[in-house]
Amino acid sequence: MNWRRMMTVSLFMSGIMLLGAVASTMAADSERTDPAPPPPGMVTVPAGEFQMGDSFNEGNADELPVHAVYLDTYYIDIHEVTNEQYCAFLNSAYAQGLIEVPANNMVYQAGGAVRYCRTENSVDPDGWPPQNFMRFENGTFTVSNGRENHPVTQVSWYGAVAYTNWRSEQDGRTPCYDLTTWMCDFSADGYRLPTEAEWEKAAGWDPELQRHFRYGEHSDGFNAANVPHTRANFRWSADPYEFYSPATTPVGYYDGSDHAGTFQTEDAKSYYGCRDMTGNVWEWCNDWYSADYYSWSPYDNPTGPAQGTSRTFRGGSWAFPAHWGRTARRGLALPTNIQSGGFRCVTRYSPPPPSCPGDINADGVVDLDDFIILAGNFGSGPGSTLSQGDLNDDGFVDLDDFIILAGNFGSTCN
Repeated sequence: MNWRRMMTVSLFMSGIMLLGAVASTMAADSERTDPAPPPPGMVTVPAGEFQMGDSFNEGNADELPVHAVYLDTYYIDIHEVTNEQYCAFLNSAYAQGLIEVPANNMVYQAGGAVRYCRTENSVDPDGWPPQNFMRFENGTFTVSNGRENHPVTQVSWYGAVAYTNWRSEQDGRTPCYDLTTWMCDFSADGYRLPTEAEWEKAAGWDPELQRHFRYGEHSDGFNAANVPHTRANFRWSADPYEFYSPATTPVGYYDGSDHAGTFQTEDAKSYYGCRDMTGNVWEWCNDWYSADYYSWSPYDNPTGPAQGTSRTFRGGSWAFPAHWGRTARRGLALPTNIQSGGFRCVTRYSPPPPSCPGDINADGVVDLDDFIILAGNFGSGPGSTLSQGDLNDDGFVDLDDFIILAGNFGSTCN
């Protein structure tokens, strides 16, 4: 090692502990700006800490204790997955022989052991009536009654997961789930169901005010039992779709518009820009359910218990009173349940390739901000979500990356 390399190493290593502490403090107290645009139809939830749980002390025991959680940057759908989108998946899967539809018009994974969803003309062996707008006739799935843009419902957890893998493949991403073991690879760049923590942060947290909003919108003043009917679709919300079954509204319906001149809505979205996080349809999350999980869940990127019996869902629905849609409220159901489940997708943050070596945040200059990001991720290895700073693509954020950044420090990128 020559003297110049030794001086560079000495200079940058002396700053690792200090800047690492600075980076950790920044991550806990604020949210970084994401330079990479989200995929179409999604919004960015920047990395940072939030308070998870029932901060109003009005809910159930499984919503306590309120606890700090740190999440890496991720992207989440603005809207729930629609009937039209889910039908596209079903038609593709049917053509490939990945699903089968027996005489009762229920939809199963090929082999018949795992049920994915119901159709409008299906017959449930348990006797439950169909409450969705998807039909299967003459080998094709279609949407009835002009409900293409309504959220899909009566999808099992397995059916939601299968859709996320299909969507990943459509976008050239690596699927997250093994559809045999149903295990999730959180390091894959494909779509998946949100964790409970990801769902709750996107629905109710305000990083500027450092507080939680009760319902899935950036607005206050509503008590635990009520939210104005102009802001969300819940039981007896008096919207024009109230007397249909299911009484879903189009995704994003509560956007401030006066629909058909008869129903004035308010612009109801979360701080991050997600819509329908309260009401419309229940939304599956990835996690197994545990009533006491909040008492022992990890601080960094919690993904739920390793095993369980039921999966979690969030957000309430058109068939339940408004208070069931509180963003802190936790629901649970067997993953085979198909009575009311809908969902939306998330995917992990994918930083853009730097325009020049060392420009980690892609702001056009190699500077102190890049150094702080690299220092905060120093020591990360393969499979970590903290991979920003791996400038030589060897799978590690290490000394070699500091040397590359040092050699380009101060450079302006074209």
